[in-house]
Amino acid sequence: MKKLNEKIIIAVIIGLAIVGFALVDQQTKLKVLQEQERMETREREKEQLRQDEDEFTRNQKLLTCKLVADEKRHGWWAKECKSQGSKEDCRLPEYNADRIDASNKNDIDNCIKLYGQ
Repeated sequence: MKKLNEKIIIAVIIGLAIVGFALVDQQTKLKVLQEQERMETREREKEQLRQDEDEFTRNQKLLTCKLVADEKRHGWWAKECKSQGSKEDCRLPEYNADRIDASNKNDIDNCIKLYGQ
């Protein structure tokens, strides 16, 4: 009877050890999965940040390009006015104004082609 009790106790200890190791293994796997998920989330956030930065940079370049086009238009307009002996914000003949506006539109279209809308 004593030997039977010892065998039962040993079997219970072995069973508990197996269950304990299984729980530890399960917790380790869970921690690894959680860490992988955190790393994947960080990578997605980094990628989103890169995309946001790229879009911001592209938008800044687009705005700068359009500003340069508008400054070019203003300078050309002022030069045309001055060549006619008028103030730089004068009213130009339609053919001059249309030519300057068409050039400005072309410049802005090129900005959009380069950097998107």
